Amino acid sequence: LNILGNGAFGEVYLARDTNSGEHVAVKIESPTTKRPSIRLEASILRRLMEEAYFPLYKDSGTKRNDIVAHPDRNPTSDYLVMQLLGKNISDLKKACPREIMSIGMTAWLGYHMVSSIERFHEHGLLHRDIKPANFCLSRPDDPNHPQLYLVDMGLARRWRNEDGAPRALRKKAGFRGTARYASQAAHDGQDLGRVDDLWSLFYLLVEALTGTLPWKGKEKDVIAKVKRANTVPALVAGLPMAMLGFFMHLNSLDRLARPDYEAVRQCMQEMM
Repeated sequence: LNILGNGAFGEVYLARDTNSGEHVAVKIESPTTKRPSIRLEASILRRLMEEAYFPLYKDSGTKRNDIVAHPDRNPTSDYLVMQLLGKNISDLKKACPREIMSIGMTAWLGYHMVSSIERFHEHGLLHRDIKPANFCLSRPDDPNHPQLYLVDMGLARRWRNEDGAPRALRKKAGFRGTARYASQAAHDGQDLGRVDDLWSLFYLLVEALTGTLPWKGKEKDVIAKVKRANTVPALVAGLPMAMLGFFMHLNSLDRLARPDYEAVRQCMQEMM
């Protein structure tokens, strides 16, 4: 029906299921994308069908390219059909005065973000791109509204093997994520663990409570240096004490450790 968004990956369209009549979101991957990811995302959403924090998988496959530019040169594109969601948290934050969210709203979001990340990890997966734009609320007409959803799994990677044992960390890994919210390990080119998704969540919440981060608007290499210098207790000075507790817990973990998700949820409850 119309376009909902676009990026380097391709485009997302609002569409109507001709069988059920319901509105859905259709993600169409650009045939020129450097990192094809829709097939990975589709396989993950199929695996998460019974989980509450993820959009429902509807369909996926390859289609003739009658929407994306240059169909003669790129005749097909991969697509993913999924549940239509509401606004993402980045857009909601931008609508707040000075882009500062209330403590209560931030705590509610943080509580459910932690739970969604935990469920993702329990399926043996790292998200590797935790940021405000990758969390969406349900639509206002959804019977379960308000419900939070974690989306965009195109950078996901398994953290454990099929036997349940953690995968060995690679000595060097390429940068994955969004520079503003990426962990120090990501900036250092290290293989990531579960704690790194939570470091990204920590930065997300600090920004939600203050409206900014010390490295906001800087280039990636500069962000890494400024982030290293500022990821200290002073970063949460003036914020609820629970944020210091969150920081101290993350600081105590190595990349193979299992985070205490319940302790982080308790930090969020203390802020409510």
